[in-house]
Formats: sequence, C-alpha cells, structure tokens
Amino acid sequence: MKKLCFLILLLIAFVSCDGKYKAKRSHIEALKENNLYESFSEELKFIPKQYLQIKTDTILDNGINIKIDYHSIENSFIIKATEKDKDTVVQIHYKNFEALIQLSVNGQEISKRLIDKAFFYTDANKSFLDNAIMQYVWIDYNSVTKNSVQLNTTFILPETEKFKDFVITVYDDGSMSLKEINLDKNAV
Repeated sequence: MKKLCFLILLLIAFVSCDGKYKAKRSHIEALKENNLYESFSEELKFIPKQYLQIKTDTILDNGINIKIDYHSIENSFIIKATEKDKDTVVQIHYKNFEALIQLSVNGQEISKRLIDKAFFYTDANKSFLDNAIMQYVWIDYNSVTKNSVQLNTTFILPETEKFKDFVITVYDDGSMSLKEINLDKNAV
C-alpha cells in the first residue's frame, strides 16, 4: 500500500510540472526575466570590418618623395544606432582613420607627421569633426610646384552626404599649411 501511495504521489508530481506556464511566455519575456534581453536585441557592425591600410610611395619630378600610410584606427569609431525591427537595434561602428605623412627631399627626410582629426580641429569645425570620418588622403598632382606638394582629404558624416574638404600644403622645408575648401553644395 505504501508503494502504491508513493507511486501515485510521484505521478502527480511529474504531471504537475509540465511547463505550461513557460509555453505561454514569449522569447522576449524569457530573456528579460534572465537579464539577457539587451545582449540578444543588439547587433554590432563595423565599417570597415577589418583593419584597413593603404600605403603610397611617390617620387615627384621636383625631387620630393612623399610616403602616405593611411589606415583605420581599431579602437576609435563613430557609433550610429538604427532600429532593424521593433526588437533589434543595429549599432554601426564607423572606424576613424589617420595618415602618417613622410616627406623627403633628394633622399633626406624633412618631415614626418601624423594627420588625424586633431590636425584639423578649430573652434568652428570641432563639432563636425567629432562626428566625421576621414575618407582618404591623396596627392593633388596638378598643384605640385618646385617647393611644395598639396594633399587633399575629405571628412564625411556617416550616413549623410555632408562633408568638408581640406588642402594640406607640404613645403620642401617640412612646414605645412592647412586650408578648408568648399567645392560642392553638400560641403558643410
């Protein structure tokens, strides 16, 4: 008789633990209950996905050798969050860039300078540059003179068409000057 009562109690215990209360909960409720919702409702994307580096080594007719090492900065980015659907937020991390400029004249190094956002900061454009990404640094071959080289760069606000163009003039004595130019209606 004791074995029969024990068997009936054991059967009742298994039947009452069928998990029906969990079946009616949504996945979102279950994740929120376990404090996991935020980690599953967020998607991270990085642009560019991997480290990016572009090296340029140019010797000009005037004897100026200019090396440009343009690369992404792995731990510096602009974050833009968008909602994919009602439950998922996509965070896009746009990596910042910088360029190392080396200038040599007739084989003798004259200047070596890191060109990053700090190089371009003024009171007027600080808020723009805090949210912008350097697009690239290139040589303006049409503006090369006997004593100088002009480099161009553009900063753009991610997910917009707003940008600022700059001209960096590098002289054969190693000095540099900076000028902002506006060539397009979308220039800020």
